[in-house]
Formats: sequence, C-alpha cells, structure tokens
Amino acid sequence: MGVDSELERRVASGRIGACLDLLHWRLTAVENSHQGIKLSPAMPSRIAIIGWGSLIWDPQGIPIKGGWQKDGPILPIEFSRVSRDCRLTLVIDPEHGVETKTRFALSSRCYLKDAIEDLRAREKTKTENVGYLDRGSGNRSARHENSDSVHKEIKKWAEVTGVDAVVWTNLPSNFEKKNRRSFSVPNAIDFLRCLPDDQRKTALKYIANAPDEVDTPLRKTIREMNF
Repeated sequence: MGVDSELERRVASGRIGACLDLLHWRLTAVENSHQGIKLSPAMPSRIAIIGWGSLIWDPQGIPIKGGWQKDGPILPIEFSRVSRDCRLTLVIDPEHGVETKTRFALSSRCYLKDAIEDLRAREKTKTENVGYLDRGSGNRSARHENSDSVHKEIKKWAEVTGVDAVVWTNLPSNFEKKNRRSFSVPNAIDFLRCLPDDQRKTALKYIANAPDEVDTPLRKTIREMNF
C-alpha cells in the first residue's frame, strides 16, 4: 500500500494520531533527501545509541529511555583522537583499537533523523560524523575511516538486539595528523607528558572516567605507570 493510500485509510478510520505520525514521516523524508540521508519509509522505530566514552557519563541532555546498558556491540576502541582541548578521546579505530564491549541506550526519539541530530548537536560536529544504520532500508552512513567490518558488527548486533536503527559517533582518529607521528602507546604517553599541567590533568581525568570495560593498551600503561 502506498503512503497516500495509507493516509486516506487512516483519515477515514478517524485515526488522527496515526495520520499525524505518517505526515511527520513524509515531511522528514523530504528533508532527509535534501541532507543526503536515506532512511527507511518505516513508522516510528526503536533506535539505539552506542556509547563508549564521555557520552555515557556526560550525555549533556541527549534524550534516552532509561540508562546505559552494558551489552553493546564489540568494536575496536582506543584513545587515539586529539580533541580541541588536547584530551586523547575514545574513537572507533580499526587500526589501533582493541575489541571493546560498548554500551547502548534507547533514544527517546521515534525517527532516525531526530536521533542523528541529537547526537550531532551533543558532539558539536557535522552530520557526516554521526554513523547510522537503518535496518528497514539497509541504508547506512557513508564509510569514514572505519572499515566495513564495523558496520557489519553493528548490523549483526542490531539484529540480535531487535532495534530498528542505530546511531553512533563516527569521528576518526586524528593522532597522526595532529602530531605528525603515528599513534602508539609510547607516542601517546609523550604527547600527554608534553601538555601543560592543567591540560594534562583534564586529559588524564577523561581517561580515568572511561567505563571499566574500556581497558585499552594506553589506559593499562597509564594505570601501571601511576601517571
């Protein structure tokens, strides 16, 4: 049944709320097409937000249902992105990351476009830096520096979990670009040592705040060194 026929059927049956849902989807679909986001023509969805870093302990008001659950997909994670304030932040890094159990929360949003915008605003980044997967249509975010294996793992997890769509922060590692040296634990330690005291304190606090399951080589080394 086409969207127009479905709308007529709902109007005839007096299902005003359902009509508004369908009209909202139609307007969203038009707007998405201008933004280059391809979403499934599905009704309201269960949308998961994947987290592994500060999004968990500092969500900054991102709307979620309940709390963060510990059985997210296993993804290659490492502190290999230099932030604006010189913290080494956690990102998906297929080259240097270690397989890490992530967390997830269900978005309070019913439409994928809205969940993407929530995460984009929270991360203060561009829409292209928010990864998404729509099981209904099979559409997904454009490949960043992340490999196809990351999308496959997220898709497999989504199917097992039963969510309709997934969003996640898709910022790449930029350590080499910022430091002109490839990421490694010794190079990361040198980077932290060279920071002014206040910036180093902020950077180490971020690493300490990471969830316990994020036990990367850099974090282990810092803990052993009693940095």
